[in-house]
Amino acid sequence: MVEKKDKTLLNVKTLFPFDLFSSHLLIIDERFIHIFSPQILFVFPNIRSIAINFITSVSVEISLLGKLFSFATLSIDFVGFTEKSIKVPYLREKDAMRVAEIIMKLRSQAFQSSPAKDAVQNLVENINKLSEVRQSAHQMYPHLFKEEHE
Repeated sequence: MVEKKDKTLLNVKTLFPFDLFSSHLLIIDERFIHIFSPQILFVFPNIRSIAINFITSVSVEISLLGKLFSFATLSIDFVGFTEKSIKVPYLREKDAMRVAEIIMKLRSQAFQSSPAKDAVQNLVENINKLSEVRQSAHQMYPHLFKEEHE
C-alpha cells in the first residue's frame, strides 16, 4: 500500500542567538503544521502536529525589542486538544508573517471544500430571507415598529 505524502510548503527555524536551548522548527505541509521543540540539550524533542482545519486563529506579535532585532512571536490557537494555543518565539519577522499567511490560506482552502461552507451559505441565505420578511412586515404594519424609531 502506498501512502500519499503531503507536500512540504515551508520550513522555518527560530533565531539561534535568542533561543539557544529550545529552538523551534516549524514545518508546514498541505494538511498539518508540525512544531518541533527540543528539550534541554536537544534530547527527546517535543513534536506537535496540528491539523490545519483545527486552527482557529494565527497571529504575529512583535515587541519593541522584536522590532529592533527583527523577530516576532507566532501564536497559533486551535481546538481539539487540552492545550489551546502555542507560541513560537524568536522567529524572523518575515518568516512569522509568511507562516501566518500560509496557514490562513490553507484554512481558507480547507473551509471552501468543507461541509461548513454549505452551512454558512445556508445561514446567510436564511438571514437575508428574514431581513426581507422584516422589511415587508415593516411596510405592511408600520404601527407595530414605532418603538424602533423612538
